[in-house]
Amino acid sequence: MATKGNVGSADEFGNAAFRILNDEHGWPRAGAIFDQSTDGNCDFNLVLSQASEMTSFSPSCSVEYSCRVDNNVIVNDDRWNGGTQQWLAAGGNLARYRTMVINHEVGHRLGHIDNETTCAGEGQLAPLMQEQSMHLDGCKVNEYPLTRSCGSAERRLLPVIFCCFLLFPGLTGSSRQFGETRPAVVTGRNTRRNRLG
Repeated sequence: MATKGNVGSADEFGNAAFRILNDEHGWPRAGAIFDQSTDGNCDFNLVLSQASEMTSFSPSCSVEYSCRVDNNVIVNDDRWNGGTQQWLAAGGNLARYRTMVINHEVGHRLGHIDNETTCAGEGQLAPLMQEQSMHLDGCKVNEYPLTRSCGSAERRLLPVIFCCFLLFPGLTGSSRQFGETRPAVVTGRNTRRNRLG
């Protein structure tokens, strides 16, 4: 878990991210388990970034939205604290938006792409990987992977993925453990254990 720019304390963000990623309605349905680590043995870093710093990760990142660049899953602090007008106008609230943005951006690190599946029809739940921050196309807001997203597509991932609390140039971070420490639960070779950072 790291921060970039003026985002205040990262404790709330870190605790929320840990809970979101381990929620039984999210990626754990596809076999993902997220753990915490401070030992540097990571597959990705979770970063809360000031909006004006987003493009410092990559020119393809926008000051308006969150993004993923290589092993960095970057959440835009403006979106974390305010959601988007489209999301809120469609009946979502900030707590659900936060869940969606964490699950969506980590979904990229798990191998999914934007709009790999889009709205299946008016009034149905939007697929998690649809760019719901920008458009819902008649779908209802949705913060979790749909059942069809928890099948074979996720099973192609490595058996174990770790994400960590890391510090790297220009970022600040915490060695504090967020959330509750949970014991390993491995249910088969397709289960992915993740260390959250």
